[in-house]
Amino acid sequence: MTEESRIENRESRFRLALGLALWLSPLRLFAAASAGTSTAEFLELGSGARAAGMGEANIAAASDATAVRYNPAAMTRVEENSASFMHAQHLQGAALDHLAYVRRVSPESAAGLSLLYMNYGSIQKTDEFASPIGTARPTDLALSAAYAHQLDGHSFGLSVNWIQSKIVDSAQTASASLGFLSHPYGLSRIRVALVAENLGGTLKFDSKADPLPLTFRAGAAGYLTPSLLATAELAAPRDAGVYGAAGLEKWFGSPYDRGLALRAGYNTRSLGDVSGLTGVSAGMGLALNALLLDYAFVPFGDLGWTHRVSLSLRFGSEESYQAASTPPVEEAAQHPAPAAAPAGPPSALAPVAAPPADPAQEVFALERQGARAVKDRELQDAKAFYIKAITLAKAHDIQDAHLVNAYLGLAWCLSVQGQTPAAIKNYEKARTLTDSADTQKRIDKKLAELRAIKTKN
Repeated sequence: MTEESRIENRESRFRLALGLALWLSPLRLFAAASAGTSTAEFLELGSGARAAGMGEANIAAASDATAVRYNPAAMTRVEENSASFMHAQHLQGAALDHLAYVRRVSPESAAGLSLLYMNYGSIQKTDEFASPIGTARPTDLALSAAYAHQLDGHSFGLSVNWIQSKIVDSAQTASASLGFLSHPYGLSRIRVALVAENLGGTLKFDSKADPLPLTFRAGAAGYLTPSLLATAELAAPRDAGVYGAAGLEKWFGSPYDRGLALRAGYNTRSLGDVSGLTGVSAGMGLALNALLLDYAFVPFGDLGWTHRVSLSLRFGSEESYQAASTPPVEEAAQHPAPAAAPAGPPSALAPVAAPPADPAQEVFALERQGARAVKDRELQDAKAFYIKAITLAKAHDIQDAHLVNAYLGLAWCLSVQGQTPAAIKNYEKARTLTDSADTQKRIDKKLAELRAIKTKN
């Protein structure tokens, strides 16, 4: 990285930090001034088991269909069409269900829908003399439509929500939520996120109207290692004081092939409200190709325990997946990847997931980090990851499909940056390592193009 790039990165981080500070400065005053003045509290409950296992610190880490509710701007991180379903068993027989779907509509844009439904079970009705007069089944419902667009690496999102709450009578209202997700910074891929949710809208029962739980959130997420994600968040809701949340996610294997994730989180919102174990959470995830099953356990002290289960699915044609995940450069779509590679083209995946204990796994993790940097248009970072993967593979005499992908990724970056001789050298090395005839043919085509460019120059 050049000195100019380092200076630009420092200035960008300073601007982000300043913007975050300006956003956070009124949070405590806002929360203190308006505590206890909202309704439809079900809107404050999480909508995914993955996030629940990480303390609900998810606005900067969301990368699947649950982004519709956590941070609509994060929908641009969905690589394929994504669907998610969650069921949560809450306290005193209440149950929460969430269904969401996100579709890439262009390389820079995504749209999504979600349904959040809360069922409180059967509750006995009484008259003014406390005599039973039947039962009621209170429910809450929220329907959301969202759109997100990426501009210069930063993502902006908007969701429009329709809310219905039913006790005996029912009330309806509408609201909106705004989201921002920054470009990833540095080799840790740190992202900053801002969300304003439940803007506008009141629910009126009889003659009393109460506003929705307006909440401002600010968070960040980044990788401590290639397979260990850390995330943190501050929130200022209308009906409570400022609280914080943090979480960790560790992957063993790949979330896009076969892998296991362990998660832990901490959330300060319920501290002091109930006695016993509260605030902590734990969870796990199991990936099998396009399917991801998540579970979270969240204790609420003496009130009891809650459990959440989510099922996520990625789907879509290989062609649309490639178009949504590769940079807008002609050569990117032709970038070859060996058939033996389980993850596809170097720019095809967003999250990286492999433990660094095994050198071969670390080579895979570094190559996936490079793939993600390519997707985020950070070619300098991508080159650094690919070079680390190649260096490690050489040190441990590793020759597999992930090493081939590292050479291909490095060659592609060099070709885009106009470093034709170096790109040719790395494509030639990848060709000697792969046994795939199809990949060799695609590399030969690429080499012919680059050699023609070199001859002209």
